[in-house]
Amino acid sequence: MPAYKSDFMPGDILELFGETYQVIENDGVRGQLIPFPSEEIPPHEVIWAEESGQYLRIGNAELPGPSPCSTGNGTCPTNGRGSPL
Repeated sequence: MPAYKSDFMPGDILELFGETYQVIENDGVRGQLIPFPSEEIPPHEVIWAEESGQYLRIGNAELPGPSPCSTGNGTCPTNGRGSPL
């Protein structure tokens, strides 16, 4: 069963139309995604309500570093949850 877009957490691996992405951040309205697997590709922002198609959560992996959500220093906007603090 597909997850709601606001339920995605940093590290989740998503599939959409045969392409895979990793969630870097998700505040419930917007998300930062990178292609997965990725080699130092900057994240791109998506506005969940404007996205066509349904993302399917297919796994979870360690976040590439350094990013606010991968360092564990408390500055991640979602603090490891799918919605903002």
